[in-house]
Amino acid sequence: MTPEPHRRPPAHSRHRLGSVATGIRLLAVLALLLVTACSPLQDDDEDSNDTEASLLPMTLTSWLLPPDASAPTAEPLGVTHLSITPMQPGDNGIVIHLTDLDGQPLQDTTEVTLDLRPLAPDADTSSFAPDPDPDIPATWAIDTISLPDQGWYALDVSLHSDDGVDAVSTIYALLPDPSVYGAEALDLPTTDAASEELYDRALAAYGGWETGAWRESLGSGTDVLVVTDYAVASTDPATVAMSVHSEYAGSFRARPDGTEPNPPRRDFSSRVVIGETAWTSEEDGIWLELPALKPHGFEERADIYSGATNILPAGSETVDGTETEIITFYLPRKGGQAEAWFAWWIDPDTGNPLRMAMIAKMHFMVWDFHDIDADIKIDPPPASAIATPAV
Repeated sequence: MTPEPHRRPPAHSRHRLGSVATGIRLLAVLALLLVTACSPLQDDDEDSNDTEASLLPMTLTSWLLPPDASAPTAEPLGVTHLSITPMQPGDNGIVIHLTDLDGQPLQDTTEVTLDLRPLAPDADTSSFAPDPDPDIPATWAIDTISLPDQGWYALDVSLHSDDGVDAVSTIYALLPDPSVYGAEALDLPTTDAASEELYDRALAAYGGWETGAWRESLGSGTDVLVVTDYAVASTDPATVAMSVHSEYAGSFRARPDGTEPNPPRRDFSSRVVIGETAWTSEEDGIWLELPALKPHGFEERADIYSGATNILPAGSETVDGTETEIITFYLPRKGGQAEAWFAWWIDPDTGNPLRMAMIAKMHFMVWDFHDIDADIKIDPPPASAIATPAV
């Protein structure tokens, strides 16, 4: 079968976040990005075939990083856009498109390889050499690739030159995809006892952190990428501190009306929250002080992941030099949280989760952690940079 081509205008489409006033919360920025980029889901009583057609091809995104670089802190070299059709077990078509950080086709590309790894114990890795697309720069395709089983897959994209591997990226997919086919399409196996014990250890370890930092990569399945750096210091529960820096935000499909979004944005927003006071800054470097809700420490954050079911072993992998055990699980809907599917990469010696991946409806997220219980100090911005309120 031939996958639907990775559709983009000749000039390559770019995302428009719009003009955001200083002081808007970061979450509002991210919500605006996703709402702008994502088509609305169909109502439950609408034909499921229409829903599938409106969402396919699903395009998943990730930064291209230097080989052997640390994912939480590495500087990106570009963006991988990987389209999969039809995102369910069986034969699928794959299209890989590589761009620079401005959304333009990556220059001087020669060869791309794809390694496919099911997240399962003792699973084999399959390697492929996609065919270059003669009509679309920096684009490669595999007409038919077998993804025979339901569950999690890791897709490793490597960019090669005469000197070796220049850049790599990893994208995670869950088949059948719940955004396209609904949660009921997934047949969830029963929990494995040893995996549940590892999950309990990791949840307790995560909830016991006093400080930690992580990079979050967020996509929607519609060729969107938002990358944000976070740090939390909760040594003193009364004054939990958090810093947030928006590294990157962009979408790479034309809007529904056919117009092109604006170019991706980089380093465009920062936020510091200490106790119940927040400071926000955008590209002008001026900080605005605002009241805020106290940020969550790790004990409260761990509660988000409590109540997991269908916990399974998913193999092992080295993450930043540490051999980890991988588990996958399902988190049912609770309170205001939507249902979601997770994979955790856990250091078996400490119980610390070093990476988390989450897939939910129109959400594809990866968190890479670093500086766990390190000496992280989060200070207010300098007084000279804080705007004086008008009287």
